[in-house]
Amino acid sequence: FSYAATFVLTVLMGALLLAVGLIQLFDAFSRRTAGDTALEFFVGVISIVAGMLILASPAIGILSLTVVLGIFFAIDGLSRFYFAFRPASQSRRTWLMLGGVLSLILAALILFGLPGSAGFTIGLLFGIYALFLGFSVFVIGRSVSRAIEREA
Repeated sequence: FSYAATFVLTVLMGALLLAVGLIQLFDAFSRRTAGDTALEFFVGVISIVAGMLILASPAIGILSLTVVLGIFFAIDGLSRFYFAFRPASQSRRTWLMLGGVLSLILAALILFGLPGSAGFTIGLLFGIYALFLGFSVFVIGRSVSRAIEREA
């Protein structure tokens, strides 16, 4: 299932990048200043090209998005360590360090598992996200329900 989800999510990402790029191009020409127009145009073109490349070859898109995710988790892990050792973060240092370690482990699993990890990583992470989102919505709904019952 995670392979199919990875494929579908990658194609959706390609379509989204293409649509966003077209909107940015339209927006670029509605700008009043040349600097804003040039930057918006550049970002729009990059988004369109990225979207078209992903849609033209979803397999390469899956690999590319997986690499980006691995790099994201590595940067996230390192930044959590950085923030953990700032004086203002002393009270939550342990949690920041734990999050940093988990992010770095996840980055290593993804990046050192390539290309094999590319087929399921995006779908698996989306599935985990959906489970946590569903659980949090359930918990919030229960707490709201209890609050309403207490008021009644």
